[in-house]
Amino acid sequence: MKSRRRARELAIQGLYQYQYAGGDAAEIIDHLKELDGFEQADDEMLERLLSGVIREIDALPSPRAPHAT
Repeated sequence: MKSRRRARELAIQGLYQYQYAGGDAAEIIDHLKELDGFEQADDEMLERLLSGVIREIDALPSPRAPHAT
């Protein structure tokens, strides 16, 4: 069985890569495939997580934005 936990870990790594270097989900996943343990990850979940966050990134609140009071 593929690991959902490993997919989440790789998604976080992929988001850091996106934040640092940009690119699209497919390019980032190609890079992540080179990492040890990629074959253990649920690759469908990884693709859904990474592409979904990248697609909706502008709608997410900025971590630097002040909290609503």
